[in-house]
Amino acid sequence: MSLKKFLRRLERKRIISRKPHPAIPFVLAFVSLTLGLLVSQLNINMIFSYAFFFLAGFSFVFAVLHLIVVRILE
Repeated sequence: MSLKKFLRRLERKRIISRKPHPAIPFVLAFVSLTLGLLVSQLNINMIFSYAFFFLAGFSFVFAVLHLIVVRILE
């Protein structure tokens, strides 16, 4: 079974979706990265800075995967 058919079947079962727009996860990753840099520069608490950096990394990976799925389903 091809990847395109597999993803379409998952979309019909409502496990994955083409919505929201693929740019939104990239914006959220950028916001998380900005918050991480801001918290680290203000020396508030480094644990929050690391948490924001981890969240930004995860968001970026998710954004790339989401973009790939949307491109395959189109």
